Amino acid sequence: MQAVFLHVDLDAFFASVEQLDHPEYRGKPVIVGGLPGERRAVVSTASYEARRFGVHSAMPVYQAFKLCPNGIYLHGRMKRYHEKSEEVMNIFKNYSPDIQQISVDEAFIDLTGTEKLFGPPIETAKRLKAEVKEKTGLTVSVGLASTKYCAKIASGLQKPDGLTVVPAGQEEDFMLSLPITKIWGAGNKTIGKLANYGLKTPRDIYNRSEALLQSLFGKAAGTFLYNSVRGNPGVDFHAEPKSRSLSAENTYEYDLTDIDIIETALLGLCHTVMFRSLREKVRSSTVCVKIRYEDFTTVSVQAASERYVSSVDDLFERAKGLLEKKRDVNKGIRLLGLGLQNLEDEDAPRQLDLFDFGEEKKRKLESAILKAQEKNPSLKITKARLLGTSTLILSMLFFPLQEAKAENGSNERDADGAAGIVFDSSKLPLSFSGNLVPLFDSDFGNQDIEFYASGYWKSEVQGGASASFGFGLTPSFSPQTPVFSQNVDLSLFFLLNHHWYFEAAFADEFTQNTVAAGYTGEGYLKSARVSNRKIAFPSIYSVSDLNRGIGGDSQTATNQAPGVSLNWQGEKWRADAALRYDMLEAHEKSWYGKNSLSVSEIDLSAYDTGKQYILPKGSLVENIKDVYVESTAGSYTDTKGRKYKKIDESSYLLMASSNMLLLSKDAKASRRDGVLPALAVTFRTNVSQSDFGDYDDESSFLGKVPKQ
Repeated sequence: MQAVFLHVDLDAFFASVEQLDHPEYRGKPVIVGGLPGERRAVVSTASYEARRFGVHSAMPVYQAFKLCPNGIYLHGRMKRYHEKSEEVMNIFKNYSPDIQQISVDEAFIDLTGTEKLFGPPIETAKRLKAEVKEKTGLTVSVGLASTKYCAKIASGLQKPDGLTVVPAGQEEDFMLSLPITKIWGAGNKTIGKLANYGLKTPRDIYNRSEALLQSLFGKAAGTFLYNSVRGNPGVDFHAEPKSRSLSAENTYEYDLTDIDIIETALLGLCHTVMFRSLREKVRSSTVCVKIRYEDFTTVSVQAASERYVSSVDDLFERAKGLLEKKRDVNKGIRLLGLGLQNLEDEDAPRQLDLFDFGEEKKRKLESAILKAQEKNPSLKITKARLLGTSTLILSMLFFPLQEAKAENGSNERDADGAAGIVFDSSKLPLSFSGNLVPLFDSDFGNQDIEFYASGYWKSEVQGGASASFGFGLTPSFSPQTPVFSQNVDLSLFFLLNHHWYFEAAFADEFTQNTVAAGYTGEGYLKSARVSNRKIAFPSIYSVSDLNRGIGGDSQTATNQAPGVSLNWQGEKWRADAALRYDMLEAHEKSWYGKNSLSVSEIDLSAYDTGKQYILPKGSLVENIKDVYVESTAGSYTDTKGRKYKKIDESSYLLMASSNMLLLSKDAKASRRDGVLPALAVTFRTNVSQSDFGDYDDESSFLGKVPKQ
């Protein structure tokens, strides 16, 4: 008996439902997914009127708005879409007992053996299309073929409201007539790789052996490509094999910059992935972290271990290590992803660990939580750190705090897998109502208070004594002066209500100490920080390009100056402010062996009151050997009879990255009696006049200098 399959696909489903429910939208471009003013909203479905403007699914809404500013932009209504989907699927059941729904808007219908009931399959397809239109008001496109694979491709060839038939026995001819982009299951990367090997049409693939394709693309992908251009008769859309990897990723409404917020987001992904692995009864020893930055650059890092991941905490510690290794602290994080690779069935043979440090107990606990949630889906158990903010009030560290209240329900949602995108919009408004209790009267289980400490503090006292006696000598005893030394690397962190924090860090024999307090939030004020050191200003502003900024990221800043920094952000704007008191000096020492001969100190503020000189390019700045300033007491004379004094290297700075030579006030290059002293430099290697140009040539460097 000849197999017959229909693949039925609802046309622009979400947008069509909106046009059905709102007649005023019909004939107009409708884009479902989000509003133009919303950050990072993505197009879910675009009506065919909108597609004429170039709008398509998965496109950022802001980009769609540029292409179609007069479109109708809407949030999705999933409950309504599922209602209409159920209506359509119920109609399908009138035509076959074998219905395979593969998404909310598409399904396979097996018509094999139904000819005596409904007549020829093509007539059945036409009748089904008409019934869906009449009873639901929606249109569908249908593909009819002897294989599901060909039927699925056929349904997309004549949208909307189309019907494409692939006659039995002509599956290969059908596939070979298509452009290579129509091979379902071959993404852009695969098509690009095919092109690199000179395979630009389905016939090019057809003419290659399965063994060759496997050698080029791997066994699974090579076999798939070999079968796809032959109509793929063996594909089974019913099969749902356990994935050999598990992953989840979240896109965040605002770029993540604070390390505590980043790690909390990472913990949420660990919770999602670990419980999915328990649900699918698989295990892994390979962890992968994916990071997409604010500039859309994406990096990933993975590491394998001899031990299997045993719990959420274990996965979190491994993921944190990878994050620290790969994260660029100078960029905000737009997206975080986490995955387990090379999965194995949990009942597969494995070597047991020699020691168990409580990980097996944690795994059994998490398995028990999963079973409880499967019995009662409304039960939500998660890490306290992942709970949303319910209360906030803080005056000082030891002043009264509002008692935490339990919230019904949950603001957590599992990421849907490797392609899952989750927007956390469940942050609760701040509240100041309720009873107040002192901080130290709070319970240890208070979920709005976190404390973290790590590091070490090592102290040593070394001393001694010497004694002499005998041989007629007067006995003597002399103690040595005790020497006290210590080494420390200690970090303390105290977090209240997921927003307010206090931190302290001590390092390098207590010479590098940090004491700070701050705030991170979801409103316009994103962060505020008061600290005794490491106050920085972002390098994204033009003030940094002009070398007038106070220094880059707070995570990498090395300054020892106290101050305050603030950051505000809206949907389309950002503002930063920093106030810092610099107390730094430039130190220069001369050494002979281990003995310091001389020490000179220059206040860096001296350079702010000195002079700047711009050269055509940075390589010339790097090539400078000595610098001379015009001086009557100088011992060097130029061809015009002017005398110069060679200045010490500590009186100038070479900034090749900015093509700049900076003189401190100690160089005495300031204007005197209305006259600016001349400056001369010598270079380590020969330079050409063409590097500087001529004052009379306005296209050259000197020609662009204003003449006075």
